[in-house]
Amino acid sequence: MSTYETILSVTNIILALCGGAAIITAIVACQKYITQLEDTARNNDYERTKLACDLARYFAEEIIPSASLFRRVLEKSNEEAYETYRTIFPANRLVNFDALELSELLSASKHDEKIVSNILNGVTPAIIYNEKLKNCRNDSERVLIAEYYLEVLKDNPSEEGIQKKALLLSDYKANMMSLQNKLEWFSMNFRKKMADEDTVYQSLHQWFLFTVKLLYYPIAKENSHNPDKYYSNIIWLYNHWNNKLKEDEQKQQQRVRDAQSPLRNVFPVE
Repeated sequence: MSTYETILSVTNIILALCGGAAIITAIVACQKYITQLEDTARNNDYERTKLACDLARYFAEEIIPSASLFRRVLEKSNEEAYETYRTIFPANRLVNFDALELSELLSASKHDEKIVSNILNGVTPAIIYNEKLKNCRNDSERVLIAEYYLEVLKDNPSEEGIQKKALLLSDYKANMMSLQNKLEWFSMNFRKKMADEDTVYQSLHQWFLFTVKLLYYPIAKENSHNPDKYYSNIIWLYNHWNNKLKEDEQKQQQRVRDAQSPLRNVFPVE
């Protein structure tokens, strides 16, 4: 029984017991309560939509720049290795994000974990430096970074240059970890239904799914003990949006088939 039906039922009981004297009071109270419920629902919808919009902005300003840097560093350090990494972890086979699934995917691809680790960690400091410059928010920040890391580009860097190369690699790994944490917080808001996912799904799902796929190895490697998983909110939203994408693709394929199918003869009913 709905809330509205419950209120009407209680009102009828009051009328039966109290007679006509309670009619006006009961009706006014009923209408007031219904109005309050409707106002609360509208306010909740507004707050969930507003939070979703705020999260979309956060995604654009914080997550996409970090994800772009991560992807470009991997790709430009070794394009062939980057493509290998992507093929090892097919999007539709990433479900559990744990060590067992990771082992199964590596066996199926005929690669070992060492190769994957080398792809992620064997990046070039000079490329990290160039990508950091691209991610600067303003010219002043760009000048400071350029001056500080300039020696990294030298063929025979000094001891200080070698240390700065190590620092760039450390920054790259820190960015990877920070990206995972940002995505976990982002995902939590939708899993707990604090924000309306329909508001952002269409514009963000491709970037989100792509980024999580790149982060599959470091997430799955951490999850050696079930059911207590790290980044459980990322895993939930990835599966939820990936399934949603599959459904959308199936519907689109069906629409294409329907459009291409020959028209059937329609005979008048006698």
